Amino acid sequence: MHVAAVVSMVALWQVARLPALYLVGVAIVAILLTYEQSLVRDDDLSQVKKAFDLNGYVGIVYFVATALSLYLR
Repeated sequence: MHVAAVVSMVALWQVARLPALYLVGVAIVAILLTYEQSLVRDDDLSQVKKAFDLNGYVGIVYFVATALSLYLR
């Protein structure tokens, strides 16, 4: 689902013709999601809270990147 989310964000960039700043935000989101995915394993759920908290930052980064891109467009 994280891959689908990032692909959808890139598709939005193409359709909405947003500036490159948006893609920088999407790249940061992709990095955060990759790190989040690496925290939790089937045999070790001790990092679930950290991954969940990190997901909050994903939303903030995406919001800021989108808002700035729309403002600067």
